Amino acid sequence: MIDNVKVEIVKEADRVREDSEHSSINHFEAARVWRLMHYGIGIPASLFALVVVDKVVSQDYTYTVVLSVIVAVCSLLILVLNPNEKAMLHQNAGDEYRALRNEARIFQKIDSLKGDEDDLIKELKTLSDRRHDINRHSPPIPARWIFTWLTKRRIKNKETEYSVDREL
Repeated sequence: MIDNVKVEIVKEADRVREDSEHSSINHFEAARVWRLMHYGIGIPASLFALVVVDKVVSQDYTYTVVLSVIVAVCSLLILVLNPNEKAMLHQNAGDEYRALRNEARIFQKIDSLKGDEDDLIKELKTLSDRRHDINRHSPPIPARWIFTWLTKRRIKNKETEYSVDREL
């Protein structure tokens, strides 16, 4: 009976580890997209602003209005979307999930081999509670289906494994 409980504890720890792995990659991918958006909007806005200044100084007003509108729209997008902050929130959530994944892996592969059943259950509940806490405080993943696809692709390509864990 005790062996069955330990087996179930290890299986549940593996679920926490796997869920944390998927969630961390989802958040890292979301952070990457938000960073790209931040630079993809911010850099062109800055360049267009420089061109507007050049056109005003040279008194060539033909494109000044159009470029000024583009700069204003880009600035508004940066203000409203705030991609830099969203990138940081997703990066932090990914870091939290990655730390939880590592703790769950250590618990599953090392700690579960020793210790009594009650202590293992308490530790497993602590890991599970931490996962729920991170879930509650993490920003939502936009267009989740895209990030789920990217996550599955990265896991399938074994980009998330440690070399020591790969079969030879």
